[in-house]
Amino acid sequence: MATRVFFQRAPSGFRTVQGELIKKMQKVLIAKDLLHDTDDGIFGGNTERAVQIFQEQNQLAPTGKVDDQTWQALMSSPAPDLKQRCLQLTADFEGTGFTKAVGNFDGAGITWGIIGFTLSNGELGAVLTEIRSTHPAVFSAAFGELEARIVEVIHSSHSEQIHFANSISLGSSKMRILDVWAKAFEKLGSDPSAQEIQLQRTEKFFQIAERDRQLFDVQNELGLALCFDIAVQNGGIDSTERARIRAKINQNHPATQQDLRIIIANVVAENSRPRFIEDVRRRKLTIATAQGTVHGSRFAVKTWGLDDLPAS
Repeated sequence: MATRVFFQRAPSGFRTVQGELIKKMQKVLIAKDLLHDTDDGIFGGNTERAVQIFQEQNQLAPTGKVDDQTWQALMSSPAPDLKQRCLQLTADFEGTGFTKAVGNFDGAGITWGIIGFTLSNGELGAVLTEIRSTHPAVFSAAFGELEARIVEVIHSSHSEQIHFANSISLGSSKMRILDVWAKAFEKLGSDPSAQEIQLQRTEKFFQIAERDRQLFDVQNELGLALCFDIAVQNGGIDSTERARIRAKINQNHPATQQDLRIIIANVVAENSRPRFIEDVRRRKLTIATAQGTVHGSRFAVKTWGLDDLPAS
């Protein structure tokens, strides 16, 4: 049986594959004294060489690419499943990782966490509330004197939450937040228990993605990846978008799964707020067509372990 390559060093000019799965792999390579670098989660040249050395030592084809056999031999576990790979790509688009919090640059209030949980849609409040409920000491250690204020904000009205977000957002772009708040969110997001809760929370978005995938018979890995990204960034495919997608399908009769994904990507983008339409379109079409530019970086999606292959 042919091996399946999941992760590999990106071609020149494309964004380097990176994320939590790569970081986990690097930790093991470092422990085996094969990677003499930091576990930064970036699949660069040093990581590629370390993988190649491991493969040579274990009678595997020394490609430097992480296929299913290499992952299993290195990690002593099955290769990452489709959900984990979808999450790694969308998390990179979101750009916040487990720890980073950003300000009210987009009207969503504060955004934090692995898939960009936002204050305005209630997801940030829900995640923080669960962490505080199940791990109160972790929460208190992270926020310190700010704990009472963030708890107050979580239970405030939407307008009060946006006022708070604006009050700690910096600069004309409002992307950064006051350092004291940035450090508090970073400390909380660095805790393994808080990270686990963030990961558990992503399941809600996979359920939305699965609903939308079935609704339009979207198949293959890229299909689930697209629907998951829509769930995270756009809240899922709403009733207006469903009607427009069906109309486009009836009009254009998509011959392939990629044609279908392109229809969905364009409809979702065109239903976004005007200032974000083209940004959303580029992001969704990058997944739909397996290649494109997101936030100024070119992506070859196949190197991230997602392809036009049966979802499993």
